Amino acid sequence: MQNPSERFAQHGANGHQEANWNLDGTDTQRWAFDWLDCYWGMAPLPPTDVATYLWGRTRRDPSQLATTTPHGFVVLVPSATPHAAGPWKTIWRTDGDNLSRAGETFTLADARTAFTADLAEGAKQFPFAVTGHVFHQVIEVSPRRYVIALVDSGWLDPADCDVRIAAQIPGRWEVSDRMTGALLGPLAPDLAVTVRAGTFRLLDVREAAAPVPR
Repeated sequence: MQNPSERFAQHGANGHQEANWNLDGTDTQRWAFDWLDCYWGMAPLPPTDVATYLWGRTRRDPSQLATTTPHGFVVLVPSATPHAAGPWKTIWRTDGDNLSRAGETFTLADARTAFTADLAEGAKQFPFAVTGHVFHQVIEVSPRRYVIALVDSGWLDPADCDVRIAAQIPGRWEVSDRMTGALLGPLAPDLAVTVRAGTFRLLDVREAAAPVPR
């Protein structure tokens, strides 16, 4: 995020001024970060809103919870030009209204297509792929040991969530429930688990010891 636009700054801090709806003519247009004012509370978001494809948001609400994270947990940071030696492979910029990459400004529809393609390509580098209608984050706690957080944040449509975890790196991986200690099984090649409505799970994923030859 660089140089936030006047619209982004004003509408993001508008409060409950319903009388200000569309006074500046911007509420009927589409923006990268859309419908920020409180008078849009719980309105269905347009598919061009960044939150819909980064965090699976379907409505504008104040919780800011990431509903799903199909490409890993994406965060927005205020930044100058990142150091060339840093980990950044592809850099998208926004002022709250528009989205650009490598100096090219995209239409919001084209930005969604290009952005999600970049995210999908980057997600191939993750150690594990997690699919399902949950928020997830993979955390490396030590070499060849990970914790996977799975959170059902669908409080608007509470239901048990089916999740599938697959390894994207070589190894024999065993999964256990971090809180109960229960062994859930191997990733062979994947594993299905359930996250109960309104709850979360923490899974330990460790590389299994090689079998002893007989």
